Amino acid sequence: MSLDASKLIIESRPLRHADAAPQGRVLEKLRHAPALHGTAREFALRKGLSLVAFNLAHSEPFQNDACAPPSLVIVVLLECGGRSVITPCNGERSLVLEYTAGTTIYFLARTPLQGAFEVPLGTNFRGIELILSLDHLRQLGMLETVLKLDAFHPFCSVANSNMWIGKQPPTATARDRAHAILSAALEGSGTDLDMEVSGLTLLSEALDDLRGGTRAVSPRQRQRLDKLEAAKRLLLDDIAAAWKVGDVAAAVGLSEAQLKSGFAEQFGTPVYDFLQKARLEKAKALLARSDLSVTDVALAVGYANPSHFAFLFRRAYGHPPSGHRGTPARASADD
Repeated sequence: MSLDASKLIIESRPLRHADAAPQGRVLEKLRHAPALHGTAREFALRKGLSLVAFNLAHSEPFQNDACAPPSLVIVVLLECGGRSVITPCNGERSLVLEYTAGTTIYFLARTPLQGAFEVPLGTNFRGIELILSLDHLRQLGMLETVLKLDAFHPFCSVANSNMWIGKQPPTATARDRAHAILSAALEGSGTDLDMEVSGLTLLSEALDDLRGGTRAVSPRQRQRLDKLEAAKRLLLDDIAAAWKVGDVAAAVGLSEAQLKSGFAEQFGTPVYDFLQKARLEKAKALLARSDLSVTDVALAVGYANPSHFAFLFRRAYGHPPSGHRGTPARASADD
């Protein structure tokens, strides 16, 4: 699907045969985003159930805020990048959701949430999402199951008492249904009924997957998940260390192959990609909140070569490290 860089189309409507109103909250936020182009359309399938299809890009580094009522959102991301930082309204700690292409994301908000999302320059954001209110989950007989989602569910990425985020690669059915919805919603190659069938097929499979994962987790599975979480914490606790996958694996009691496959499966990204993104995020915070030189920041997050650090930073955020200053900084030849 090609994008017209001069147009942004944001639309919301019910399916022609549906007696329901679209929610439209997220799309209204997008309508006023600068330098955004492409198409996003929301369709109300039932009361408390909406389907959103989107194919978007931007010509500037893109940041926006968002809010969410208590709900379950199921997202199939075919192309994407960036992350969201989500904060419960009761002040509990924020959770970070990293966007990875080729991922199904399950996002549960038990209470109202607010947050911000940012997408690197030049990233296409293409996929579909299903938005279910808690009332609709109750009608489906799934509310109790969904509210019990916890850190031991095999899909879990991050969680606290107010929200739960799960990830897994999309199944062949989910990928096919997502493509069919995008074609029908954005290219007019299908009817409203086609979109409804595809959306409900995807929803049924996703809820079955969530239900299946809430069954008893074996002690062996729980131990494996705990070791993967320990590996993630190890990397984040000493982000500047010259980590080798074998050393991390040995430290948490896994083989190198188990860590590589398990980490990608559990967190949706390879070990080194996760570490690099975490280092760049810390560097961005240091640049904005301190007067450290770019060289000092590079060293602080584990990069001995400031030029390589500057290259990675520009590739991720669309501008050099020196362009991400919150306060005046010392001059550096590496800027």
